[in-house]
Amino acid sequence: MKNILLVLLTLTCGLVHAESKTVMEFGTVNHCLSESDTQGAQPLNGAYRANVIKIQKLNDSVSFTIQLNFVKCTLSQSGYRFTPHLPFTAFYFTTDNPRDIKHMQATPLDVSLKAYKPGVNKLLFDIPLANYRTQYIQVTLLKSELLDEDQLEQLKNNEPVVGSFYFFVQKTLEYKVRTQTNDKPKKMTVNAGGFNFYVAL
Repeated sequence: MKNILLVLLTLTCGLVHAESKTVMEFGTVNHCLSESDTQGAQPLNGAYRANVIKIQKLNDSVSFTIQLNFVKCTLSQSGYRFTPHLPFTAFYFTTDNPRDIKHMQATPLDVSLKAYKPGVNKLLFDIPLANYRTQYIQVTLLKSELLDEDQLEQLKNNEPVVGSFYFFVQKTLEYKVRTQTNDKPKKMTVNAGGFNFYVAL
């Protein structure tokens, strides 16, 4: 498969198909068709697949298991394709200013999975990720964190409601000019795509 969403969320667990959905909030479609697809924002920001493989609804909370698969565009004998990739791998690139070409190195310092309540600047979780190609993240959120006040009242009255949260992978990078030993490293933060996730409660 030569095209992949920067984040692809697939729902694969029984009733999950009928009781939940995702909407892409921001991000791009990554291509893996040529040498240019191995450069630029794609390897800098990172590409990955995220699969919700389990949802468990409890009395006051909901538990989610998310599978993350990090990938990158590479050239193989059969052509360009996405292959498994370690999220903390350093990335080398060249600036595109022809008058001031610089050879850069970007090294991830932190990679985490973050989530917010949509429309509310409230952090629900910030989970540090390890340097593995495939990772399984288990998260438990209170129903009160997924619903607003009106929805909580509806839930008390046994009325159907839909909870939601917004999640994305974030990297903190340190970058510097490779050819200048005295160049002071700088830091930048990049977000690798994001989704709103909705679940019926």
